[in-house]
Amino acid sequence: MLYISVFTFSPEKRELVIKRRRQEGAMSRGKILAEWITIGGGRIFGVVDVDNPSLMLQAVQAWSDLGQTELIPIMTLEDALQAI
Repeated sequence: MLYISVFTFSPEKRELVIKRRRQEGAMSRGKILAEWITIGGGRIFGVVDVDNPSLMLQAVQAWSDLGQTELIPIMTLEDALQAI
C-alpha cells in the first residue's frame, strides 16, 4: 500500500531528527520511494510503500517523540481508473 507521509517537526528538534535519521534510517520494514524536505526544514514529505499498514503505524510511533506525522493513503491514477 502506498502512503504520502508528511512529518512535521519544530526547529528545536532539527538536530535530533538529523541525528536519528543518520543513525537509524527512516523505516526498517517499508520502502521509501521518494523523499523531499522543505528548504527551511521543519517538514519532510515522503512516498512510502508498505505491505502491511500496521508497519506504517509502527514507523510513525517510533518518530512521535520528535514530531507529528500525517499519513495519506494513495494509489496510482492508473490503478484508480481500473478500479472504477
